[in-house]
Amino acid sequence: MIGYHYTSYTNWLKIKKEGLVPYYMKNLFSQGFQDKGVWLWKYRMHGKEHIGNLIYQLSVKAETKIVVLRVKYDKKDIWQYPDYYQVIIHHDGEIGKFKYHNTEDKVTESVTLTKAIPPEDISLIKMYDLIRLLR
Repeated sequence: MIGYHYTSYTNWLKIKKEGLVPYYMKNLFSQGFQDKGVWLWKYRMHGKEHIGNLIYQLSVKAETKIVVLRVKYDKKDIWQYPDYYQVIIHHDGEIGKFKYHNTEDKVTESVTLTKAIPPEDISLIKMYDLIRLLR
């Protein structure tokens, strides 16, 4: 399967060597069943969804160089609850009053992987230097 991951350029340099390793996701799952994972979008973002993800990464990573990664993964590595139901996550994407996607949009489907993804299964789609783009 193919998924997409946004992160900072600094993280990308580390990911190229170590892969994508499950990380603490700030209590994303309200029931507390799973708190570490690798977040992947099921679909490639475009338009305001894409812009919102770039701005979100800028705000949480405090870096102006943001990358979009293409990730190959095995369906069996998607977080499942309890052991047979794959969890597909939908959510509203908001930064202040800017709503860049909502739960009704299919493009907001994402999965959380419970296993690390090796570097050879990850490729850089594009790097955005947000400062340079705004000049």
